[in-house]
Amino acid sequence: YLDFSGASTDTTTGITATRYGDFSEYVHSDGASATIDNDHGTVCWFGNESGTGGIKYDYGSGVTKTITYVKLSLGQTSNFSNISILGSNDDTSYDTLNSDDSPLVVAGDPTSGVFNIVYSFTNTTAYRYYKVQFATTGDYPKLWEVELLETAELGSDSSGNGNNWTVNNLTAAART
Repeated sequence: YLDFSGASTDTTTGITATRYGDFSEYVHSDGASATIDNDHGTVCWFGNESGTGGIKYDYGSGVTKTITYVKLSLGQTSNFSNISILGSNDDTSYDTLNSDDSPLVVAGDPTSGVFNIVYSFTNTTAYRYYKVQFATTGDYPKLWEVELLETAELGSDSSGNGNNWTVNNLTAAART
């Protein structure tokens, strides 16, 4: 049998999320915290402006995480471009951990719990702050949920298509 004791979980519980950048928040938005509330019925809904910005996640004073796997539930995916995952320890200078050139895009309805954009990347630095940054052409793009993980999930398929599992860090154990 396999020992899944090293399984990664979403690290966003209890952190702070804030919107930043060139575009406003649409009046019917539930706010930036909706992206980490584990409720696909709430949404961070951006305005109709073009520009660059996104959501900043703060783990709080003295807390850092080494994120290597990010899952996004986006609406109007054609209105998002140049998606980047950024990390910082001072909230001033950010390192780009991944950019729009390598996501796994999964078809499906993000309001039903599908994480339709998934990034996996190498990162060996623990950061306090992470940003999901993107450019938009307007047309009120939506971000339902974000998960920030230190390793890929084990044995679960959140893609909604039943066959794209990511399995890392398995430990074999003798069955007794």
